[in-house]
Amino acid sequence: MRLAWVRAACSHPALSGISRAHFGELLEEVAPRWTAARESALHERRGGDRRRAVGAGPKQCLVFVDRLLVTLVHLRLGIPHARAG
Repeated sequence: MRLAWVRAACSHPALSGISRAHFGELLEEVAPRWTAARESALHERRGGDRRRAVGAGPKQCLVFVDRLLVTLVHLRLGIPHARAG
């Protein structure tokens, strides 16, 4: 499955619960705060400044847009977490 197709399907208002325009506004409002909180947590965990350039290291499976979309769909549909083994 292509990620772009999945993102388009999941961003439909029937699944996410909000319009695409509202999702864009929410993304613009939340993204800088999330990025700042994540960088702060990483800085604290490392105990100092970065040791590698931005973008180095393992790549995330889901970028922030996808994480926000999955969270909205999860909250809207009440999907339970999968239990391990």
